[in-house]
Amino acid sequence: MEKVGLKISGLDDINKKIKTLDNRQLIRELNNKQLTSDDLNLLGDLCLKKGDKKKAIECFYKAAAKISFSNTNRAIAIYKKILNVLSTEIDAHERIINILSKSGLVAEQKKYLLSLAQLYQNTGDFKKANSVFRKVQELDPTNKAAEFFFSRGKMNTTKNNPQG
Repeated sequence: MEKVGLKISGLDDINKKIKTLDNRQLIRELNNKQLTSDDLNLLGDLCLKKGDKKKAIECFYKAAAKISFSNTNRAIAIYKKILNVLSTEIDAHERIINILSKSGLVAEQKKYLLSLAQLYQNTGDFKKANSVFRKVQELDPTNKAAEFFFSRGKMNTTKNNPQG
């Protein structure tokens, strides 16, 4: 019996298709159509299940990009999915921060700014960490992590230049 090209439109169709096709066939079919954010999210999940983290993250970014500004919670959920796959993904942090900033969700924004600052510190990019901690201080002038970061910098400057 010949299989006719299956349409992917809603979640019910996707779930039926998952049951009838193996992952390789489903990935091939999804790659050959104009994908919705749901399709891309599913494709990312399938790639992740297959062990292809790089392709999964790529699909998740595309899925989030297709989501309108009116559905920011869904976009944030997809970016968080990326961070669950690869917690050091700086672009996902930055996109979440951008959405939270536009939405006025300061506490959540600060949480992701602090996480991003830590990533920059861990990679030795203190210039970018400094910039992110400045943003944290703008949101929360008494933030202990930002205060510690800047006080540590002053101690290092004093050690290197005893007269200053």
